[in-house]
Amino acid sequence: MSKTISELFPSLRENSSSETNKRLYAVLTAVTDLIRFNKAPINATSYFAIILKTITENKHKENQTPDLLKLFSLILPQVSIPIIKNQSVNIILQMINVLEKYVTQETTLNSTMSNDEQSLVKSGTYILGYVLVLAESNQWSTPEYLRGYSYILKLSVNNQQSKIRQKAAEQVILILNSIGAIQTNAKGGGVHKHLANVTSQFSHEIFTNVTHETMGTAFYALNIVTEALCLLPPSLISLLLEDIIKLTSLSNSPLTIACYKAIGSLFFKTNPLIGSHIQQLIEVLFQHPPSGIDYKSTVSYTELLTQSYLYFVKLEPKLCNQHVHKYFSILMNNFGSDKAEITKCTMNGFKSVIYECINLEVIQQGIYSFQQGSGNANRELSPLESIISTIESGLRLTFKSSWDLVLMIISALFEQLGPNAYPIMNNTLAGLDQLYHSPEFHFQTHCRQVFIQVLSSIGPKNFLTILPLNLDSHPNDKIKINRNWLLPLMRDNIKYTQLSFFIEYFYPMAIAMKERGKQVEMEGRLVEAKNLEILYSQVWDLLPGFLNHPLDSDVSFKVIARNLGVALSDEPGLRIVICAALTQMINKLKDTQITKPPVYIPLRKQHHLVTQERATQLLKSVSVFSKNYLPILFNIFPTSNQDQRYYILNAIEALVSITDSVNLNTIFNSLITKLVEALTLEGIEKKQTQNSSSMDTTTTTTTTTTTSTTTTTPKEKTKKYYLTDLTIGFVKHLDEENIKILYKIIKPQLKCSDPGLQKRSYKILVKICEYHESFILQNLTKIKALLVSNLMQSPSTIKKTRLKCLREIIISLTKSSYNKHLLTEEELELVAINENEKQQLENNTTTTTTTTTTTTSTDNKPKVKINIGWVQLKTKFIPSLIPEIILCTKETNVKCREMANELIIEIGKVMCLISAKLVKPKKGVSMEDTITIAHNEAIHEYLQLMMAGLASITPHMVSASIVSIARVIHEFYRDITEEFVGQLVTTVLVLLASPHREIVKAVFGLVRVVIATFKDTDSIKSQLEVLVNGLAKWGGIDKNYFRTIVQILLERLIKRFGFDQIYQLVPEDFKKVVTNIRKKNEKKEKAKELLRNGGGGGVDSNENMDENGDDSKSQKSKKNKKSKNTGDDDDDDEQMLASDEEHSDRDHSEDDADIEEFLFNVKPKKTKKDTKDNFLIKEGEDPIDFLDRNAFSHLSAKAAADIVAKQMFAKAAKNGGKLQNPFQLDEDGRMIIESSDSEDEGKRKRERKKSFLDQVFEENEEAYERKAGYHVTKAKGLKNKFKQDNHDNSDYSDDDDIDENLSRYNDDLKSNFTRRTNAKSVRGGGFGAKSVMGGGNKSVKSTRTNKNEGRIETATLRYNRVRGVDHLVNYQDRDNKSTKTVAKTKGDNRKRDQKFEPYSYIKLDPKALNKRKGARPTSFTNVKKKGGKK
Repeated sequence: MSKTISELFPSLRENSSSETNKRLYAVLTAVTDLIRFNKAPINATSYFAIILKTITENKHKENQTPDLLKLFSLILPQVSIPIIKNQSVNIILQMINVLEKYVTQETTLNSTMSNDEQSLVKSGTYILGYVLVLAESNQWSTPEYLRGYSYILKLSVNNQQSKIRQKAAEQVILILNSIGAIQTNAKGGGVHKHLANVTSQFSHEIFTNVTHETMGTAFYALNIVTEALCLLPPSLISLLLEDIIKLTSLSNSPLTIACYKAIGSLFFKTNPLIGSHIQQLIEVLFQHPPSGIDYKSTVSYTELLTQSYLYFVKLEPKLCNQHVHKYFSILMNNFGSDKAEITKCTMNGFKSVIYECINLEVIQQGIYSFQQGSGNANRELSPLESIISTIESGLRLTFKSSWDLVLMIISALFEQLGPNAYPIMNNTLAGLDQLYHSPEFHFQTHCRQVFIQVLSSIGPKNFLTILPLNLDSHPNDKIKINRNWLLPLMRDNIKYTQLSFFIEYFYPMAIAMKERGKQVEMEGRLVEAKNLEILYSQVWDLLPGFLNHPLDSDVSFKVIARNLGVALSDEPGLRIVICAALTQMINKLKDTQITKPPVYIPLRKQHHLVTQERATQLLKSVSVFSKNYLPILFNIFPTSNQDQRYYILNAIEALVSITDSVNLNTIFNSLITKLVEALTLEGIEKKQTQNSSSMDTTTTTTTTTTTSTTTTTPKEKTKKYYLTDLTIGFVKHLDEENIKILYKIIKPQLKCSDPGLQKRSYKILVKICEYHESFILQNLTKIKALLVSNLMQSPSTIKKTRLKCLREIIISLTKSSYNKHLLTEEELELVAINENEKQQLENNTTTTTTTTTTTTSTDNKPKVKINIGWVQLKTKFIPSLIPEIILCTKETNVKCREMANELIIEIGKVMCLISAKLVKPKKGVSMEDTITIAHNEAIHEYLQLMMAGLASITPHMVSASIVSIARVIHEFYRDITEEFVGQLVTTVLVLLASPHREIVKAVFGLVRVVIATFKDTDSIKSQLEVLVNGLAKWGGIDKNYFRTIVQILLERLIKRFGFDQIYQLVPEDFKKVVTNIRKKNEKKEKAKELLRNGGGGGVDSNENMDENGDDSKSQKSKKNKKSKNTGDDDDDDEQMLASDEEHSDRDHSEDDADIEEFLFNVKPKKTKKDTKDNFLIKEGEDPIDFLDRNAFSHLSAKAAADIVAKQMFAKAAKNGGKLQNPFQLDEDGRMIIESSDSEDEGKRKRERKKSFLDQVFEENEEAYERKAGYHVTKAKGLKNKFKQDNHDNSDYSDDDDIDENLSRYNDDLKSNFTRRTNAKSVRGGGFGAKSVMGGGNKSVKSTRTNKNEGRIETATLRYNRVRGVDHLVNYQDRDNKSTKTVAKTKGDNRKRDQKFEPYSYIKLDPKALNKRKGARPTSFTNVKKKGGKK
């Protein structure tokens, strides 16, 4: 099959600018003509045959050889492999003839080769390598193939031409990994023996004859050996390894690193070596370490040994176990290095070898040896004991600089050993404790991390056996150390341990502390009693940790269960701790029960592992006591404060989740019975005679403990409240029958006038909607009517809860459309009965009934089939929700408003789903197009339903409807046609005639959304005049209110339709505004153009900034200039909407900021920084109300501290493993904390460093100006004035800008003041600064008598003096040597009876130092005594 030349040689062009390509194309044309002359087809085979024949018969000029070989290399990959194999010997011989003179010893490659010669060698190398790659295994026995391979090997180590060397090296690697070169029957897939011999012999000759001049050749040969070493047989590998190890003694850093890399290749690829070979290699490496001077070689050496042991343990675990300790002993001295690269690499290597090489066999052998020879000091240590001893030696003073890294290694060793670390590492832990309390030790943070790991590994029982708490000793006791600091450490890190230890050790300790506290309190020692109380609470705080996956709870929990129940009843202070512990234990075990373990679990993770079966057993043992704990929690709930009630309810819900169905029904029926009795007794309506403080327990918190003598009257008044609260914990785990009973009970309470009872009832309904979808779907219409009726008359808290219910219902409907077990065959029948439903709707059916059919599936779960009909859902259910939800978007409560906005979007999604269910397939239309059309119709219908709110008589409803419509357009813009948008905009713009600003603002907002969302201008173009006139009208009526909105819209309209068209439509009195906007945009574009071109000056930054800061919110194009013509395609509104062909979504970066702010009643979303490391967690910009009981949810202590610690250790790992202290330390190790504000530091960085004289003048300036009566003392008032003037201007809202303006204001004030004073001086006879600047020769006398003028003049002189202006205070005139006198005024001026000037500024003149000019220095005679005092 013939092809064109461009198809065969796509890289060659006739009109190429390169001379080489032109010459190649000429040769190609000649070859093509020759093919056509022979009447052969134009294909790759023809070119292959003609070029090969030409080269073989030598029928070409010598200077054409490079071009022919280049063409041959281009066509060769396109020729079929059988043809190439048939001519392979001929090709090899021809390439050998070409390359022969370049690889012989007489003439080698050099740097002076011509381009043609380089092209010739590269093409020949490629052709030869390509043919050799295709060679079969039996062909490697022929000398031609081996000779060609040896030629390429020689070229691959050439030290002159890098491109040729790289090309040859690539071909060598391809040949060694080719199919024909690999022997499949050899172990590890070794290379053919002849290839192996040639490669090894070639490399061996280079390595054995290395000189200073041939080190480069050896380096490149090592790169080849790196790829080939793992393919050679063991004998040849051993030969080359001996040569490579000898090369490491040459002290050449790059060569040594290349040697280690070549040896390391054995540990990353399959090779024929066995475990004993690897062990011998490691022993040889131990004997040939690099020099300590070359730290890069040391790092490579450490990495090589680490990889060797990681490979060794996988290849021969038993043999590796006997020698692994040598790795640590050899590399331990690296921690004495001052190079962070070496210490960090060694630390990472130690941790890797610990995790991978210390296996169960090593651990068991070490424990056995430790137990057998505990009393024998001269015995031989096991590998594990040797490793521990070596790592312990890292805490000597020799390695003090690397103690932090050594501590991390010790932590890793404890983690790997787990419970087996006790007692073999007891001495290590005791030594760490001594080091921790040493005053010279500065790594307490790292040491605490080790203690945390030890607690997790060996458990608190063994830990406290080695390091007892000694809470009864004095804090300053040096012998019996008080370790009460361990209690917080244990509280946060105990898990997967024995609960029995808490029962045996801590519980008696807590009882003793309590009794001791009562005793000392009776004796009057209140401080000691308070300390014991704190310790008592700290001991009980350990309980949640012991109940975090307790390993023996099936045996131990029943021992302490009764005591916990008694403590719940008798000690209110322990209720939070005990409830949190019970909740955590149940929830953690349940998570473990349902979580499948990973396939591979490393040894360090197996020590703390609870299987699913074990978690089920532990939960079963705890569930026995749920029937006992629930009544206790019910009884203490009324007498607990609000904080305690939260934990009690969580504990109740957790206990209910593990209670069997029989007991659960019994307890729930009892609770419901009491609730009904309380409701019957107290009623569900709010009683006016009752005290409001006792009616609603959500607003009144009981802070004192109610004793048994408390009367029952207050309990009866609040009984219905707390019984309703207790019911919430049962909702999630009730069956269908109990849910129906509960719903019947709370249904009347949902409409009652008692807000406390109503709120609690709605919380129950939220839980029902969330966890019982089938019940909601069965009673959909009834619940909807209950939620929507009188929604707007409810308080904000109730509205929010009711909206939550509606959201859960909408989500349930969304899930039901995808969940097959909810909608089965009956879903298909719904489409058939839709016509009947429509007929019923036409007959004005007053009630919509919901019928359901329940069947049982094979998994015993009920299937609910909805028979309500999608048409009824679409035409009755959803329209009844929309008005109330739209009004809720204007609520003052932020959460309620956000919930309503979210519901509007969710309803739109449900409308799309319903339309997709009701749509009927059409012939000739794909299903995707059908669904798309259905979605468009659904959103159009949804918007029409919302447009009904535009006819409301209240501005509140009208504006809310417009805002909601804009939100739907913003979200579903892909499903809305531009024709429909045009009609909608036409309708909405009519409301610009409304007198209400709220409505007009919403209209402008909707227009803003439409402009930013749709590219086509037709939707607005027809109503452009109405829109522009409305902007002009409201921009003139209320400039401040609509200033930002009008400016944004005008800018967008100008960019979309062009300035000329907008200018013609604007009224005459408003054209100045449009012109001003155009000028500002032009200035901005000029400034951007200057920045793009590298210039910067000429344009004032304040003029370039938009007054309302809109430019700071938008991101505009930096590639093209903005056009003023209509239909500009480069405006940033169009850039926000990427086309579907580009497979990208709309970019809201420019629009969402202002849209979200003034349209959707929410503040613009700023880029949130990671607040996980903050101790104050706050979302949004609203301030935190610390009087609110929910304020504690914004505070974080432990979590933030943990994350900060993790970040510090992560930085330490990156910084050589060393933890950097953010504070400086003095000689004693104490922190030096400098008081500095970050903003001040930023200012100092931006400010120019002042000279010493400037600092001196500025130090005195403020004092002088304060005495002189300047307005500097009014700086605070001026600052407030600037803030007030710029309150609405985002460009000047920063304090730095205000300070800058204030400083400029003061400078202007001083300069004006100086000018006024100078003017007065002229009128008064030339006194003061004017005379100073004039420099007259005659003495001037003052004629002023006004004291105020004298004071002002003195202040002027002082100001000028501080500023460095020449004045005549004791300054001798150069002409007549007469001294100027100053009028007698108050201040620091020289008086008649004063011999010397009290203050003077004498200008330092560098000309005075010039001896040639003979200038005389300034006289100091009247400033100070000659050679004496001042």
